Amino acid sequence: CTTDAQCSDGLFCNGVETCLIPTGVCQPGTDPCPGQGCDEVTDTCVALPSVVYEWNMNTNPGWTVQGQWAWGAPTGGGGQYGGPDPTSGATGSNVYGYNLAGDYANNLAETHLTSTAINCTGLTSVTLRFQRWLGVEVNTYDHAYVRVSNNGSTWTTVWSNSAEIADTAWSLQEFDISAVADNQ
Repeated sequence: CTTDAQCSDGLFCNGVETCLIPTGVCQPGTDPCPGQGCDEVTDTCVALPSVVYEWNMNTNPGWTVQGQWAWGAPTGGGGQYGGPDPTSGATGSNVYGYNLAGDYANNLAETHLTSTAINCTGLTSVTLRFQRWLGVEVNTYDHAYVRVSNNGSTWTTVWSNSAEIADTAWSLQEFDISAVADNQ
């Protein structure tokens, strides 16, 4: 480079790049939004999302379970589909899981793990984030769902397996549930 203009990529979030003379090396700019998020579409600084509710599974949050859904320490069993189950949670010793000692049974009827109601009044752009370790056959045979509701009786599916899921480690999942949860 010989001028600052040659270094500028036109991206607001990168800050103003400069050309170092005489080396001709482009110097990255400084963050125009320290402590905030950056919106490249509108060239503005935006507030970062904040965690409003979280459960780290050190203590049982008391969610509603059906069948063999349970809170506790997983044993690392199972593995008929994918790897074996975990031996601890993503954030501690415990998890909510189906059959903490192994696989689910063939021809299993649909069963649910349901959190307590979560007050999203005054919240917008609501997302659901959690750590997943899942082993489930293709959806021709077995199904896994994430569903949300704002009244406890009508449920919206925000995710379902379309193929076999064979997790062998915890993986972060994030779903936009704003259409159902915002201000609810």
